[in-house]
Amino acid sequence: MEGDFRLNPRMQKACRRDMPKFCSDVLDKFKKEEYKEKELEGEMLLCLKKKFPTKSLSPDCENYIRDAIQEASMDIRMDPVLFSGCQDTAKRLCSEELETPGQGLVAECLKTNLYKGKIISLKCRMQVIRLLQECRTDVHIDTLLYKACALDIKHFCAGIPQGEGRQMSCLLEALEDTTVNLHADCQRMLSERKEMWRYAIRESPPNSFPDLAAAINAPKARGQLLTILFLVIGVLGFGGLYCYSSRQKIQH
Repeated sequence: MEGDFRLNPRMQKACRRDMPKFCSDVLDKFKKEEYKEKELEGEMLLCLKKKFPTKSLSPDCENYIRDAIQEASMDIRMDPVLFSGCQDTAKRLCSEELETPGQGLVAECLKTNLYKGKIISLKCRMQVIRLLQECRTDVHIDTLLYKACALDIKHFCAGIPQGEGRQMSCLLEALEDTTVNLHADCQRMLSERKEMWRYAIRESPPNSFPDLAAAINAPKARGQLLTILFLVIGVLGFGGLYCYSSRQKIQH
């Protein structure tokens, strides 16, 4: 990607209506003298990414941002804000992964170390949490998870549309279903992602990721609902039996 959104013709074309609609504050910076020599792609990209989960971007801009998120999940250098916030952390915790950039290993290393509580920098923690949330919206964007679960998606989630977390929710339901046998790599990585998402929710301000929390807790909530339903049915059934027995005694 170009270092400045003003020099990025693809972003300018794809998001020409979205930038003034959602990111007017970033555009206003361009007009100020002190920002004329400053690269602003990272700020514009971050602003548009915040709108990606809400499905409020235009189709062209949504496709552009989806590609940008996927690129960042494979190479953190493609996300200027993420790279700036986590460059030192990556050198400290992911030195081996940095030797093979562009394969998603550095981002995966940062996610793992976030969950383990080893990322000291608050700025880096927040950026990795953001990356987790962005990738949650579409399993295809989380490239390594998609590679691990591609066959299971075809088998268990056939016919479920891509995007808005629908296929990811399908996988989470399959993970909780004892009658479903996911491939070992998919089950392992999906379980790890689930724990990472839980950690991200705990570490974020309240209500930052309501869709993420709802998706993670959905299978559990359904199980609790069924349990309550069975208890209610049981109580009603027992009550009916008791009333019937009492009537019989009165009649005798």
